[in-house]
Amino acid sequence: MDAALVRAFLAAADDPPPDLAGVARVRAGLEILGRPDIRYLVATIRGSGAATIARYARAILDAAGASTGMLGDPIRDELFALAGTEAASTGYSLGASRPELGECSRGDLTLLLELTALAAANRRVVLLVDGGPIVAPLLLDAIAADVSVFSGPEDDITGALVKLPAGRPVVVLPPDPSPPSGADDRAMPDAAATERGPALLRAGREFSVEQRDGAIAVTVAGETYDGLRSAAVDDPWHVAAGVATALAIALLGVRMRPEWVARGVSAAAAE
Repeated sequence: MDAALVRAFLAAADDPPPDLAGVARVRAGLEILGRPDIRYLVATIRGSGAATIARYARAILDAAGASTGMLGDPIRDELFALAGTEAASTGYSLGASRPELGECSRGDLTLLLELTALAAANRRVVLLVDGGPIVAPLLLDAIAADVSVFSGPEDDITGALVKLPAGRPVVVLPPDPSPPSGADDRAMPDAAATERGPALLRAGREFSVEQRDGAIAVTVAGETYDGLRSAAVDDPWHVAAGVATALAIALLGVRMRPEWVARGVSAAAAE
């Protein structure tokens, strides 16, 4: 199919809200496609401020030379046609082999198309971003993230954490990220840290931010990145979470230097 035909095919597909059946269809579709999502590092960023967190993380990773993509990035027509044809074929295959899962929706097919296109474009990192409530069901739940980022209420973060496999980095930003003290240490990080150990980066404890002479300083795991020039309209904690996210991803195989963090923050601020 050419790009125009792929677009017509997607427009004709049903578009119901995401549900567990859709998550199962996307998982099965990724298997048929040969798991394009394992050809790059994946970070899922969910909750309040997710777009800002992703913007800073992406800019830092790009500054480090790790080509980073996101759902919704422009796709050139020839790649759109190729990935769309594969997604459509996968939809037909699922209908024949797994009829109990139901027919693929427009959302299912679009997600399969974009994940395939990002793999074909040789992206090193892919950020999956949703600014809605952490507890809302999403098709993104079908993708096993290498790094997960949650920004929202403590209880919602706790519920999200228990669903994740241990050992993978997680960045969490609750509404009150001030450092806990003494016996008042919050139940969420204590319970999660017992199982997740150093893989959990919690705002106010494993990473922090402060204003210094018209710039900000972000400290992650004891290392401070000073003189960062973020945009005045951006919440400093969201910026700090973006830095922590980029560094968590870098731990999985992306070379990172302090000057690249500063360069990325400046680039994100200029957007």
